[in-house]
Amino acid sequence: MRVTDTVEARDHAHELAREIAKHLPGWKWDRKANMTGDTLISDPCLDPQKVNGVPKTERRRLHLGRSYRTPGYFTIHGAYPWQVGRSIRMPANSPKSINISMSKTAERIARDIQRRYLSRYEEIHEEARTSLRIHNLHEATSRAIAKHLAALLHSTVSQNGSVYGPFDKRKMRIDVTEIYPDSVKLSIRCTPGDAERIIKAAKQSA
Repeated sequence: MRVTDTVEARDHAHELAREIAKHLPGWKWDRKANMTGDTLISDPCLDPQKVNGVPKTERRRLHLGRSYRTPGYFTIHGAYPWQVGRSIRMPANSPKSINISMSKTAERIARDIQRRYLSRYEEIHEEARTSLRIHNLHEATSRAIAKHLAALLHSTVSQNGSVYGPFDKRKMRIDVTEIYPDSVKLSIRCTPGDAERIIKAAKQSA
């Protein structure tokens, strides 16, 4: 009987989550919902990689979790942008999760989510998305510079951005610390001898 009650409660929660999504403009129930909760995703479309031009890794998500500690309640919290192979930490100023009784109507729960959580979450999510894009821009610029430098030195670029090659067993690490409209500021860690080679190669390619 206990299992039946659990299954019925889970089915009710899934159906309720689907109804809640209908009252949140731009949100849709995620088919990947499971026993621990349901997920609502923003701006859904058929393309799994992009949603209205937004990369999958930047998509807004709301998790409607269920726990034995809060029976009969949804514990609601949002997810933030992530990078492939490396998750982005939850922003320090992100809103705390909220609990909403599942005895309320889907429309009432949707209003509570909008009033108590969604506005602040979307604001912090946008800040996190901007930070991720800046991070990715730095990564891409750093890698492009590293590849160019490696070509000048007849070397190779490792996955972590270090430049190495037959000219030396030691490695160099190249980081882009600041990006400006017409220039970048680099941090290059290497031996004095390698620094001379870099300067020489840069002058020859200028």
